[in-house]
Amino acid sequence: MSFEIKDDEMLWHHDGKTDIIFVENLCDPDVTLNYPSGCPAMMEDISDIVFQKDFSSAVEWDFKRKLVLAMFLDNPEDEKTCAYIRKKFANIFSWCIDENKTNTAKALINSGNFMTKRNVQKWIQYAIDNQAHEVYLLLTEYKKQNLGYQEITKKLKL
Repeated sequence: MSFEIKDDEMLWHHDGKTDIIFVENLCDPDVTLNYPSGCPAMMEDISDIVFQKDFSSAVEWDFKRKLVLAMFLDNPEDEKTCAYIRKKFANIFSWCIDENKTNTAKALINSGNFMTKRNVQKWIQYAIDNQAHEVYLLLTEYKKQNLGYQEITKKLKL
């Protein structure tokens, strides 16, 4: 994956294709955010996020979250990106559940960087409450495989 700034566009090269993520409007595949065309300050902020891993920029949160997740999916071992996701994890993961972003939730869960014994049960309940069945199954499987969870019926003996 690489990003390239060209004129008033930011090009995202990934998986053998190129997506334009900044033209007349700042956008990603799921949402269009309305920023002025060719806004140099906005492009500089996005460039700081992508190239310098400076997540303090004033980019609209909805876009920043998606950009950070795209960066994570491309390089899940990047320490700075993971540190930022940890800091904003409640907001990011609840968005994945609310918006039914199962593949992104799966990548976050399976990375092993964000789920703990302390928070996994909270997220299981959140997935149940929001009828996110696939995420619920991913979380219970993660808990079983990584945190020593066993179904209560297996512990009972008659």
